[in-house]
Amino acid sequence: MEKLVYVVWKPPAASDESFAGRPRENVAPRLAALGARGLTLHLVDADVKPALRARMTRLDPPVSGLVSFWLDAAD
Repeated sequence: MEKLVYVVWKPPAASDESFAGRPRENVAPRLAALGARGLTLHLVDADVKPALRARMTRLDPPVSGLVSFWLDAAD
């Protein structure tokens, strides 16, 4: 088993909400269909607005999310 973690950034013109919707609606189902297990999406959206002060902002632009999941083998 291997765990893959991807850091993601939204396009500058996209809102947090529109960006977060795409991985939930399109990417997650595709990864699951390809055999990903334990899929976790950490995305900036309205649900985490109260915690935005804790967001890592040293990068320009700041990170918009993390996508992590397990595979039998990454290769």
